Amino acid sequence: MQDIEIEVHKQLNQILQRPHDERIDSSSHLFNHLGLTSLNLVVMMTNLCEQFKVDLFSLTEADLVALASPLDVIALFSEKGSLEYVG
Repeated sequence: MQDIEIEVHKQLNQILQRPHDERIDSSSHLFNHLGLTSLNLVVMMTNLCEQFKVDLFSLTEADLVALASPLDVIALFSEKGSLEYVG
Protein backbone atom coordinates (compact mmCIF):
# COMPACT_ATOMS: atom_id res chain seq x y z
CA MET A 1 0.00 0.00 0.00
CA GLN A 2 2.92 2.33 0.62
CA ASP A 3 3.95 2.04 -3.05
CA ILE A 4 0.43 3.05 -4.03
CA GLU A 5 0.43 6.05 -1.71
CA ILE A 6 3.83 7.20 -3.01
CA GLU A 7 2.74 6.84 -6.63
CA VAL A 8 -0.58 8.66 -6.08
CA HIS A 9 1.25 11.59 -4.45
CA LYS A 10 3.87 11.56 -7.22
CA GLN A 11 1.18 11.63 -9.91
CA LEU A 12 -0.71 14.45 -8.19
CA ASN A 13 2.41 16.57 -7.81
CA GLN A 14 3.30 16.02 -11.45
CA ILE A 15 -0.19 16.77 -12.79
CA LEU A 16 -0.63 19.82 -10.55
CA GLN A 17 2.89 20.99 -11.43
CA ARG A 18 4.09 21.05 -7.83
CA PRO A 19 7.58 20.18 -6.63
CA HIS A 20 7.94 16.38 -6.65
CA ASP A 21 8.67 16.27 -2.94
CA GLU A 22 5.81 18.56 -1.84
CA ARG A 23 3.63 16.80 0.72
CA ILE A 24 -0.04 16.46 -0.11
CA ASP A 25 -2.56 15.86 2.65
CA SER A 26 -4.17 12.54 1.72
CA SER A 27 -7.52 13.70 3.07
CA SER A 28 -7.61 16.83 0.86
CA HIS A 29 -10.47 17.01 -1.62
CA LEU A 30 -9.13 16.33 -5.11
CA PHE A 31 -11.20 19.01 -6.79
CA ASN A 32 -12.07 21.60 -4.13
CA HIS A 33 -8.75 21.75 -2.26
CA LEU A 34 -6.17 20.48 -4.72
CA GLY A 35 -7.73 22.00 -7.85
CA LEU A 36 -7.74 18.80 -9.91
CA THR A 37 -9.84 18.98 -13.08
CA SER A 38 -11.76 16.10 -14.61
CA LEU A 39 -9.13 15.87 -17.35
CA ASN A 40 -6.39 15.75 -14.68
CA LEU A 41 -8.26 12.89 -13.02
CA VAL A 42 -8.42 10.94 -16.30
CA VAL A 43 -4.69 11.43 -16.86
CA MET A 44 -3.85 10.41 -13.30
CA MET A 45 -6.10 7.34 -13.38
CA THR A 46 -4.68 6.26 -16.74
CA ASN A 47 -1.13 6.55 -15.40
CA LEU A 48 -1.98 4.72 -12.18
CA CYS A 49 -3.76 1.94 -14.08
CA GLU A 50 -0.61 1.44 -16.14
CA GLN A 51 1.60 1.46 -13.04
CA PHE A 52 -0.52 -1.05 -11.12
CA LYS A 53 -1.70 -3.19 -14.06
CA VAL A 54 -5.37 -2.35 -13.65
CA ASP A 55 -7.59 -2.35 -16.73
CA LEU A 56 -8.95 1.19 -16.88
CA PHE A 57 -12.22 -0.16 -18.24
CA SER A 58 -12.64 -2.41 -15.21
CA LEU A 59 -13.27 0.70 -13.09
CA THR A 60 -16.96 1.38 -12.72
CA GLU A 61 -18.69 4.72 -12.75
CA ALA A 62 -19.32 4.21 -9.03
CA ASP A 63 -15.58 3.68 -8.48
CA LEU A 64 -14.77 6.96 -10.20
CA VAL A 65 -17.56 9.00 -8.60
CA ALA A 66 -16.36 7.88 -5.16
CA LEU A 67 -12.91 9.45 -5.68
CA ALA A 68 -12.94 12.55 -3.52
CA SER A 69 -9.47 12.45 -1.95
CA PRO A 70 -6.06 10.86 -2.46
CA LEU A 71 -7.09 8.36 0.24
CA ASP A 72 -9.95 7.21 -1.98
CA VAL A 73 -7.57 6.70 -4.92
CA ILE A 74 -5.15 4.79 -2.69
CA ALA A 75 -7.97 2.56 -1.41
CA LEU A 76 -9.23 1.89 -4.93
CA PHE A 77 -5.81 0.76 -6.19
CA SER A 78 -5.17 -1.19 -3.00
CA GLU A 79 -8.32 -3.14 -3.77
CA LYS A 80 -7.99 -3.51 -7.55
CA GLY A 81 -4.28 -3.14 -8.16
CA SER A 82 -1.74 -5.80 -8.91
CA LEU A 83 0.72 -6.74 -6.21
CA GLU A 84 3.40 -6.29 -8.85
CA TYR A 85 4.39 -2.62 -9.01
CA VAL A 86 5.74 -1.49 -12.39
CA GLY A 87 7.20 1.86 -11.25
